[in-house]
Amino acid sequence: MPERLFGKLKEAERPFGREGEAIGFHEISNFPLSRVILNTGNQPKIKLFFDAASENEFLKGFYENILLVYVVDGKGSLILAIEELFRNDSQDERSEVKSGVARFVDHGPHFGLPKLGHPSLLPLGSKQARLAGEIYYRDGVWFINDWSGRYTRPGSDNRQYIENVVAQL
Repeated sequence: MPERLFGKLKEAERPFGREGEAIGFHEISNFPLSRVILNTGNQPKIKLFFDAASENEFLKGFYENILLVYVVDGKGSLILAIEELFRNDSQDERSEVKSGVARFVDHGPHFGLPKLGHPSLLPLGSKQARLAGEIYYRDGVWFINDWSGRYTRPGSDNRQYIENVVAQL
């Protein structure tokens, strides 16, 4: 059933224009601090998060300056997080994340720190996903796409799969 709803399971590919491995070690050994696996218990709270964007002027600037990333794993679970930067003061890539720093949506400053991208949302050691993308808020509207670079390539027609993600949210 997950394949029908979210597509085939895919291996991570190296993002366009990047050298090296498709997934950095920091991404397969650390979770973002904001990571949440959507389930029936937390779905109402996640919905409140999205609804608050249009209902709370105080938080509007916050919502417009974060980027949410999502991934659908092999089992069909939807996993979300604020896209965070990996900061590790010990210089040991294997230690846990010391602090998560939300990055700016328009590909703004990364402060020389690597991102915890889509692969970091998956269960530890897993490198496969069915669908991955971004969710962001602009001018009073939530947008969702399949822009991953690792699991989706330009020209992919994933509209139905994206609609299925929206239905879960």
